[in-house]
Amino acid sequence: MYSIQKTTVICNFFFLVTLLMSANQTFGMNQEQKRNTDAEDKPLISLELTGGFRAPPPTGFTPTPFLRIFDDGRVVTGLNSPNQKEFTANLSADELETLIKRISDLGFFDLDSKKIENEIQAAGQKVLIADAPTTVITVRKDNESHAVSVYALGFVAQDLKEVKSLQSLAQIDKLLRLEHGIAIVGGRVALAECIKQTNEYLEKEMPGVPAFSIEHFDSAFAGANESKTITLSNPIGNQTETPGPLWLYITRDGKGTKYRIQK
Repeated sequence: MYSIQKTTVICNFFFLVTLLMSANQTFGMNQEQKRNTDAEDKPLISLELTGGFRAPPPTGFTPTPFLRIFDDGRVVTGLNSPNQKEFTANLSADELETLIKRISDLGFFDLDSKKIENEIQAAGQKVLIADAPTTVITVRKDNESHAVSVYALGFVAQDLKEVKSLQSLAQIDKLLRLEHGIAIVGGRVALAECIKQTNEYLEKEMPGVPAFSIEHFDSAFAGANESKTITLSNPIGNQTETPGPLWLYITRDGKGTKYRIQK
């Protein structure tokens, strides 16, 4: 096992007729603006985690979906409480198109919640997990929204590898969770810079540890005091004497950066 920590500095009117015409034009613009706003506020893609064991939100607060991606490429993380911070990032037109294509190629628009439930039951699987969340993925296509939901997705997908529809949804869930994590980091540019600095540190302090790349990004979460923990996983560990991936945990806050490597 590799295990090391180090702190560094974080690199920052005139007439009545005219009046009536003007009012009519203004009303028309407001209606058009409202239609545009409604379209902008409706996500192109959303990932929601409903139910499960969680504290009820305070009175007057409405939680937002775990992840929302809009037509203009905005990526917005969700809020379960007013104490959480919302993170945003932006996908380029090409990146958004690629994401939608991957979701479509995985057969999302052919998936059906009830059919997946029937396939799980036909496989003899009984979900005995209490208070697990229900994953709901919604994608808008040609102004129509298609939604698929599965209870305890992560658990049943791990157990039922033979259920292809379940595996497809699990892969889509993973893609969206990666976008959620990247938004927490600050976007792809920020993530690439973080990994670059990390590899410079590893080369100097632990030359035997293989370099990491953006393809190794696993997840990120925001903690207390503005801290963020980024997790990378390098499968090269499977080629060494001790099988298993090499994990790198990077925690950043106002004081510096800490690295922890674990195999």
